[in-house]
Amino acid sequence: MEKKLKLVEETTAMLIADRIAGLDKEVFSENPIKKIIILRMQPPSEAKRIAYIPEEEAVSNEPEHYVIHNYGLKKIIDQECRKRVILLSESERSKDFIKMTLEEVFIGIAAHEVRHRVQHLLPIEWFSPEHARTIDDPYFRRLIEFRRIIFTSHPPEGNYQREFDAKVIENLVVEKWHYGEKSHSRIAELIKLEPKHLAKAEE
Repeated sequence: MEKKLKLVEETTAMLIADRIAGLDKEVFSENPIKKIIILRMQPPSEAKRIAYIPEEEAVSNEPEHYVIHNYGLKKIIDQECRKRVILLSESERSKDFIKMTLEEVFIGIAAHEVRHRVQHLLPIEWFSPEHARTIDDPYFRRLIEFRRIIFTSHPPEGNYQREFDAKVIENLVVEKWHYGEKSHSRIAELIKLEPKHLAKAEE
């Protein structure tokens, strides 16, 4: 049983690593990540189970990399797949709740972590709760307000602004993927999205 679980978790980690590498290469075509480390151990915290590690935060002179701690990973992924996710694009009060597929979970994780690398390396503006008042697109206003409500009741570990921004992108990518936007080039555009691309025109 233990051997089977270990194999499942190792395979799951490799599948996630593959999704991260694919999106990272699409976003950073001239500077793709060179290393994704998979560790057979518990993470320091769940927030660090799967993470982007900048070079200045790496240990033992490692270059920047992504890390995946696969011990206990199956339980976490199973929990994600059992969650009901609200779809925000159909109406002001969406009644659509879906169970995420395994691939949607993987692509959401990958988009989230690659967005963290974007935050670190590119001079972009991050999404924040305040952008619900400055963005014209009603879908994005709902998405940002929804994420604000979730973070109010369940604050994230780590940097609030960094995680808020990455979660907005993660939610966006999962929903677009669910509705059929599965081109890696399109997903890469979403991962690099900035609030100014959606800002209200000045009157």
